[in-house]
Amino acid sequence: MLGVLLTACVALHYAAASPSLPRHLDMISGLAASRRHPGILYAIQDNEGDGDVYMLDATDGSVKGVLIVQHGVEADWEDIAVGPCPDGDSCIYIADSGNSKHTSSNVIYRVKEPDYIFTQDIPLTGSYHYTWNHPSSEALIVDASGNVYVFSEATGSGSTLGQLPSSGWTSDTPTAVKTVLTLPISIANKGPLAADVSPDGKKLLIKSLHHIFEWSMPDKDVKKALGHSGNTIQGYRPENRGESITWSADGSGFYTIGQGSNEKLHFHSFP
Repeated sequence: MLGVLLTACVALHYAAASPSLPRHLDMISGLAASRRHPGILYAIQDNEGDGDVYMLDATDGSVKGVLIVQHGVEADWEDIAVGPCPDGDSCIYIADSGNSKHTSSNVIYRVKEPDYIFTQDIPLTGSYHYTWNHPSSEALIVDASGNVYVFSEATGSGSTLGQLPSSGWTSDTPTAVKTVLTLPISIANKGPLAADVSPDGKKLLIKSLHHIFEWSMPDKDVKKALGHSGNTIQGYRPENRGESITWSADGSGFYTIGQGSNEKLHFHSFP
């Protein structure tokens, strides 16, 4: 059962020109579209422990470079987002929020988008340690104002939205996440697994294993939007263990990918 009232349609086609992503990218858990480099997607893998962000060509899934996050420890990276930095630049946010090792690290890492697309070390500009009364999260979003949100995992209608107070970026101790609402969806499998805010800040996607939900946010207010039912997107064909979603840089559609060998990058466009 889905706790949503409206429906929207998408036309599905594949963006991958190659048969599949490189074989070693078989556990992708998050995607985010670059704001600085058109046609580049940032991708992370969970349970890999390498602390790397892969820069993928959005047209064929090839790896154009790797960002090696300095002092960014990976226990179980689950989602990635691009949003504004405090100084107005564009930043990448990475959630080490899974519990594959029986407890979540509860850390958000922040780095600036690189100037160039090639393999390079990239320094942290911030790390946010938090506490929350939920054991794990697989979905992260950053809104147009730089507010960071995480989603608790649940089956059915129990998933919640948590906001990270901005003071946590400068705190020496973990900061408590503020639970602000229960999501207006009901899902059959544990989730949400991924989420993303559009580059203009006016739309939101949330992904479960078998469904994708969309909200319009003309005032760019995430909490206000999630106070109401959104759209269930029709025409989505689930990937194998798909845990990733991101808007395209121009907002015309979104990308998803599954986990496992021979997985393809899929682009879904709105008619």
